[in-house]
Amino acid sequence: MRFAAEMLLEPTVIDKFGKQVQIRYTRIRYELEIRLVVEEDGFVMPYVEREFATSLLNPGSPLLETHQVPDDAQLFALRDEDTNTFVDFLPADAAEGTVLSTIGSAGDFPSLFATRKEIESWRFLQLDPVALRKPSTPDQRGEQLESTGANLARVLRRIERATKREFGSGLDDIAVDLVNVVRGVSRVDVTENAAGQWEVHLTTRDGRISARVASDGTLRVLALLAAIHDPQYRGLLCFEEPENGIFPQRLRVLVQALKESITEVLPGEPRAQLLLSSHSPLMLFELDPVDIVVMDLVTRVRPEEPGASQVSRARVLAESGELETVSPYERQALPGISRDEAQRLLED
Repeated sequence: MRFAAEMLLEPTVIDKFGKQVQIRYTRIRYELEIRLVVEEDGFVMPYVEREFATSLLNPGSPLLETHQVPDDAQLFALRDEDTNTFVDFLPADAAEGTVLSTIGSAGDFPSLFATRKEIESWRFLQLDPVALRKPSTPDQRGEQLESTGANLARVLRRIERATKREFGSGLDDIAVDLVNVVRGVSRVDVTENAAGQWEVHLTTRDGRISARVASDGTLRVLALLAAIHDPQYRGLLCFEEPENGIFPQRLRVLVQALKESITEVLPGEPRAQLLLSSHSPLMLFELDPVDIVVMDLVTRVRPEEPGASQVSRARVLAESGELETVSPYERQALPGISRDEAQRLLED
């Protein structure tokens, strides 16, 4: 399996020892290749076959690469950013983990450490309506929203306290976006119950209700907005099918609210990126063409491999023209597709 990710790093990074370092290379491409090996006992083990990292602005001097040495062995080589020479070599023949995972401080290889921190910050939300309805306890661990949303009340409470101002707080901003998407809701509150737990309550046209009886779609939208509006955690957020549980007429409003939340980042604030997967053709018209990648299944046949396999093919909208937001690597890998053809794929 081969993976590649291109990322824009924050200009400074702080490690767990409190050391703060300026990042020289903030535009990074990281590649990872994993192979499966059947051991003598019959178990299958994954090993790192190849690891690579480079600055996209200086691709001729990789920060990390895999070297083949004369005796058919492999080594991971790490480059010093000050001297531009390889200063550390690790055996790569039976690597059960990545080199990136071993870099624990910002001192020696700051750009690689920042790359590791960036990947660790990626969040994947798989919101569970049952978990979203549960109250939060003061001793509940985790400050940022859990993947299931189980600590939603705690996160909303923290946002409200951290952003409190003379006329409201960040919780009110979340409520405004929620009101625009979900009809009938006018307010969001977090209160403490008799057991000392925090609960989410919604004010609707029919009165005040607990999150315990709110709809799945309403809670999913509320949790997504909480993650997006959280001033303490930004970075990359991955979310599947935002259209689930939303009236089709209100999906357009939700997409607009998400776009505004992502793009209106104040100077000095951490950057935010939202990666959505959707089956809704509406996305083709609500997002800029340069922000859309269309995925479909195709059958691939290779002469060196027996049989055929189904793989996902990624294509960009042809109307987007030259893609300035990605590197030459991606421009070569992503063919174009027309908007009409993409819409037919989604509607079939």
